[in-house]
Amino acid sequence: IPSRFGRHPAGLTCDGQRRTSEEYEGFLQDLLNGVELKGRLTRHLLAEGDWDMFMQVFTESHCVGHQCWHLHDPTHPAHDPLVRKKVGDPLLRVYQAIDRALGEILEGSGDTFVLVFSAHSMSHWYGTQFLLRDILVRLGVAREPNGGRTDGPEHGWLQGTSPPMAGFRWVWRKLPDGVRRNLGPLRDRLREPKKKGTGLPTIDVDLSSSRCFPVPNGLSVGGIRLNLMGREPTGALDPVDADQFCEDLSNDLLAIREPGTDRALVKAVRRTSDLYSGRYLDHLPDLLVEWDDTVPVGSAGLGTGAGSVVRACSEKIGTVEGQNEYGRSGEHRPDGFFVAAGPRITQGRLERRVGLIDLAPTLCHRLGVALPGCTGARIPELLGP
Repeated sequence: IPSRFGRHPAGLTCDGQRRTSEEYEGFLQDLLNGVELKGRLTRHLLAEGDWDMFMQVFTESHCVGHQCWHLHDPTHPAHDPLVRKKVGDPLLRVYQAIDRALGEILEGSGDTFVLVFSAHSMSHWYGTQFLLRDILVRLGVAREPNGGRTDGPEHGWLQGTSPPMAGFRWVWRKLPDGVRRNLGPLRDRLREPKKKGTGLPTIDVDLSSSRCFPVPNGLSVGGIRLNLMGREPTGALDPVDADQFCEDLSNDLLAIREPGTDRALVKAVRRTSDLYSGRYLDHLPDLLVEWDDTVPVGSAGLGTGAGSVVRACSEKIGTVEGQNEYGRSGEHRPDGFFVAAGPRITQGRLERRVGLIDLAPTLCHRLGVALPGCTGARIPELLGP
């Protein structure tokens, strides 16, 4: 396939620093060319054999949602009307290209059963995961290392936490938008991490005196692991006290607000054991922190950095402030969609919601393949009369 069709123009990852209309247009052209290339590849492979099932994934819709939501959404703090005017709506352009590619693929499909679906949807990036560690320290349930926070591998000089670096960031936020826009590329170069270190995540708390600690779990839902005696190497929390500890910590997290408003920054705190079971449950975080998703959060790496500074306050933590350095402006949402057509599929719209896990048993049933132990349910409307 690579020798015949080449590699995807956008490369292995679509993450990157982009500020100018030329940079975004180049990125979009790579995605659009990738859609066209993937369409040709799909048609070629479909014509080669008698397939029982064929699946293709247009990841370009995923990439453009993560990287360009702020250009699509005029309410996003990083929205740049000048860039938007030059490049148009990036999401619309990519989605239209995928729609054209699907049409070309289906031209010769005859009465084949076809299913088009998206596992999730997209909206603005949100949350304050980058403050979770400091919040736990302020609540007294985690303690900083003796030498202060480490933040993993060495970072560029504009990413430090010392008073001079905090001062630089304060001055940056006070500069006019036009000045920040012009100085953005220079700041990006100064912020680049040094190439030392392993890149492995660090816990960044003193485990010998912390009753819990944050663990990587994505950015929209934070993970907290209890430092249980008998389970963790330097456990500091008696398992007998775990239930009460979780209840108290959950209440403290739910009490955190955005200063000046009554908006809760934490939507829910859930016990992982209430949601999942199995022999590997102990490998997961014990608590899941669902951040409020109603307000978009900007990024220091997008546009002028507007909306990237977030403050959290409560009676117990006082005020905690931090800046989001994560470069994506779009983030997943749970709701997806599907469209199906083919023999014995009647026209209409489902009046109920179905789960993503229902697709596997449905497709397996159509193929005559057993799927024992599956928790999903077949979708009768996709099986025909």
